[in-house]
Amino acid sequence: MKIEDKIKTYFEHLSPKKLGLTESIKVTSVKKIGIGASNLNYLVVANKKNFNFRLNIDRTRREKTRQEFEALNCISDHNIGPKAYLIDESKKVFDEGFLILEFIEGKTLSSSQYKLNSRIIRNLAKLVAELHNIKPTISLKKDFVNPKDYLREIKEYRSQIKDLGAATIFLELFDETFNKLERKYQNITFPEITSLIHGDIQEQNILITKKGIRLIDFESLSISDPGTEISYIFLEFGKPWSKNQEDLFFNEYLKYRKDKTLRARVDAYRPLRIFIAFLWAILHVLKIKKQKMHEEFTKRERIENHIEFAGKQLKRVLETGILHKKYRKLRVEDILG
Repeated sequence: MKIEDKIKTYFEHLSPKKLGLTESIKVTSVKKIGIGASNLNYLVVANKKNFNFRLNIDRTRREKTRQEFEALNCISDHNIGPKAYLIDESKKVFDEGFLILEFIEGKTLSSSQYKLNSRIIRNLAKLVAELHNIKPTISLKKDFVNPKDYLREIKEYRSQIKDLGAATIFLELFDETFNKLERKYQNITFPEITSLIHGDIQEQNILITKKGIRLIDFESLSISDPGTEISYIFLEFGKPWSKNQEDLFFNEYLKYRKDKTLRARVDAYRPLRIFIAFLWAILHVLKIKKQKMHEEFTKRERIENHIEFAGKQLKRVLETGILHKKYRKLRVEDILG
């Protein structure tokens, strides 16, 4: 049975109350709306209402479905992300856990022809500050409150990538780069400043709607230094941020959330975030290569596209000097083994 037919059948056997409906559920359409790095999403129209069926496709991170469900409940009263209706981790119908969410009408920044203008920057800065001001109602993992936490995370990437068969050259460049970063950050300390953070604010997770900007994809919600979130925003947009744009973001953000050392912390986290982005891209390609992703992902996605993305990350760690220039002729394929 096609996955679309399985989704339709599943919906029509649900109690209407679970989806906020009053009448028996009748599905009129099921349409794939996108594959992310670790989720497969379908737009389901049931009783003239739109829902997002969100299937976990990363078999190395089965816990993230529960994490996202709890995260969405944590921010449900703040009009920042979609409402979560249901979680199913039983694997009775589907072979991985999934969520049923409110479908928010709008376009992601990544899919729209937009300019990173002052209006978008101000609205985004205000929304991020509002998110960072929310007091968590659930117990959340505490992440990244200083650079040394990032170094521990980076070290864990080495272990995962090695286990998936990366070439010896990867271990060589990793150890050399890690030792350099460790020396750089050994005497850098900040006051512990933490907040609720989204963890993956980038173009494809920002929706432009008729009611303003909303966020999606909350599986990485945690307690962390808000400076790590903002450094990620500046680095992971498809279009680079200029200094003037960054200044505009800071000025707007600081109207809603006071933080005297924010700029210094954002700058300190940049090299660590760039290196982690490179490691994540390599790990992601290896997961695909070693068939650690759901078959619905692997049959629809070309690994060449993900290798190309990893290549861009490799280029960035070279251009920023994080990776030594002696690796300038290295290709992603050389790393994969």
